[in-house]
Amino acid sequence: MYQLDNETMLIRTVTADDWLSVAYLTQEESTLHRHLDWRSAQDWIGFVPFLILESKISDKKVSAEKPEPFLGERYLALLACPPDPPDVAWVRLFTYTAARIEAQRAWSMLWEKAAQQLKQQHEVQYAAAVAMQPWFAEVLDRSGFCFTHNVVSLIYHHGVAGKGDTSEKNIRLMLSKDLPTIAQLDKDSFIPLWHYALPTLQLAFQHAAIATVWEEKKRILGYQICSVADEGGHLSRLAVHPEVQGKHIGTKLVQDLINRFVRRGVFTITVNTQQNNLASLAIYHRLGFEYMQENYPVYEYKL
Repeated sequence: MYQLDNETMLIRTVTADDWLSVAYLTQEESTLHRHLDWRSAQDWIGFVPFLILESKISDKKVSAEKPEPFLGERYLALLACPPDPPDVAWVRLFTYTAARIEAQRAWSMLWEKAAQQLKQQHEVQYAAAVAMQPWFAEVLDRSGFCFTHNVVSLIYHHGVAGKGDTSEKNIRLMLSKDLPTIAQLDKDSFIPLWHYALPTLQLAFQHAAIATVWEEKKRILGYQICSVADEGGHLSRLAVHPEVQGKHIGTKLVQDLINRFVRRGVFTITVNTQQNNLASLAIYHRLGFEYMQENYPVYEYKL
């Protein structure tokens, strides 16, 4: 139990009965942090930690005219940061009711409990977050999270630099049966902070507009998954096995993606990547991608 201005509050795990409450609390964009992934807020119900901060309404506030308190009076904040992959807990969702509680206070109360739950899951090494909004970066700064690098955004417009309508016999469309192999490739290609586990790749594939693999002698050595965004296409994932990095497989996969989109009448593609991922940046610059204004700081917390 907690006290806030003579009001008793409690923190508990979100359950299926909270579906409507989660929907209510996540409708205000200005006080909402959402991680860039393919899950809705309600998709995290059943995962741990997924916590809700609520006001314990006294019997005096319940009447015949108003038998149940309005959601905005009862529910104050949400935090979801379940491990995925098993050793990293990304902050997937955080939101608060600004009229009732400050962001830092809500975060501190929920994060204390979430960190306790994460430490009980012994595989988890650290938590991480991409601060999509300045207010959330300030919250993380004041909570022991350490800034490590930025995620940068780039954009490609057809005609900026294209390489022509090339075709590669090693590139084919991705199949659902490829995903377990791709999950291992992804794990081999990225540090733990950034690799995708199989369930995440399955979701990415389900939402894909174009997904292709680079295959040599029946061995998948690279892949890309691209979804549809407001601007056109969005390159969600690009990976090449470490054994063949430097052989321009990534460049060929992206060029093939550009060609496929152009044939569909889509002439713009965006991508996010780490500012310190020089290999990826080299691919995108080579193909004519240009920096956008958006930079998003990445924070880590050692558990």
